[in-house]
Amino acid sequence: MASRVAWSCIRLQSSSATRFTRSVRVKYTVRYMAGHSQWANRKHQKDRIDFQRSKKWAQMTKKIRAAIKTGGPDLDSNSRLKAAVQDAKKEGVPKANIEKALRSFESSTASDPHILEATGPGGANLLIVTNIDSSRPVNCLEVIEVRRQINRRGGQVGEPGSVAWNFEKKGVVVLNREDIENTELDPEEMAIESNADDVEIEGNECLFYCEQSLLDQVSLYFKEKNLEPTDENIRYVPQTLSEIDNSEMEKLEKLLQNLSEVEDVDSVFTNVKHMQ
Repeated sequence: MASRVAWSCIRLQSSSATRFTRSVRVKYTVRYMAGHSQWANRKHQKDRIDFQRSKKWAQMTKKIRAAIKTGGPDLDSNSRLKAAVQDAKKEGVPKANIEKALRSFESSTASDPHILEATGPGGANLLIVTNIDSSRPVNCLEVIEVRRQINRRGGQVGEPGSVAWNFEKKGVVVLNREDIENTELDPEEMAIESNADDVEIEGNECLFYCEQSLLDQVSLYFKEKNLEPTDENIRYVPQTLSEIDNSEMEKLEKLLQNLSEVEDVDSVFTNVKHMQ
């Protein structure tokens, strides 16, 4: 309950034979209940939902652009792009948004994006892959803005080669561990048969690493065995892992979350254990 103080003027009259009147200022307090607008509440709730949805759509179109950059704009020959478009449709991304993302690269060919190298909390190595074509100069406004966001959000941008030496570009096919266990097939044997270089089990996932050029071939191997990958893409895999304490880990998690919200950042890779 809220209140406010107000002043009012009343007139007093005497009851004696000699009548007179005088004005007296009276102080009083007005109390009122705070009102609640159902329409306003619904509007705020709708705004939050719309914001989350638009954010999700932006992430999906970002994946489409990244897939085109690594494999070209042809859906038939670029399995990663095809999967990104299918995922976008599942998430309800409007057809116009998908077509716009595809049209913006109609005449483009596969090219490498700008990659920024940085150090994060606890000395973590960070590779930040952008959506900015590498043909653009390093001092273009888009690259400058991404660098500013990295420094502003807890990272420190380094020189080219400062952390890239610790990462190797690999194709990665991710499968559900339970799906593989249900086939009673050995993951290491599957890695050999599919031409993958290595396999790693992390929690409920099995990650099969391969050369970039063999990504589609390795993925097809599992699909022919009725094993649908939960993810298949190109990643920068750290060669040497590091560990940091809990307080620094919290800062790093916040930094990675913040960077994922920067429009021109496609993906971020780190060498910190349990966070690749």
